Amino acid sequence: NMFEKIISNLLSNAFKFTHHGRISVSLSTIMREDDTTSSSSSMPSSPSTSSSSPSISQNTIRRKDMTEYVQLSVFDTGQGIPHDEMDNIFKRFHRVEGAGGRSYEGTGIGLAYTKELVKLHGGAITVHSER
Repeated sequence: NMFEKIISNLLSNAFKFTHHGRISVSLSTIMREDDTTSSSSSMPSSPSTSSSSPSISQNTIRRKDMTEYVQLSVFDTGQGIPHDEMDNIFKRFHRVEGAGGRSYEGTGIGLAYTKELVKLHGGAITVHSER
């Protein structure tokens, strides 16, 4: 259900701001290395009878695990996003000034909501524009 909302919001923006050209969607799986650290420490459970301090040992194990992720990409040949707007595009209630969409509908929360849904799934969302 959340994944459907993510796709719907991204496609809605693509259709709204692409008057000519094309929109394409790509869904793929990718493998990434996750850096995992495990550490353990131990102290003797009984007090030391000698005058020296108790022994302490600590072990740290680093390993790289491969994790499978889903990557959804939406490409369009729309009007693009101005460079100075890139940092704001996922902020709640933000609208790009002068963006000529198919309609003037929307409140500016779609991409902010989408970003929150992606984060709930442990993912990340980015934007790239050639404008």
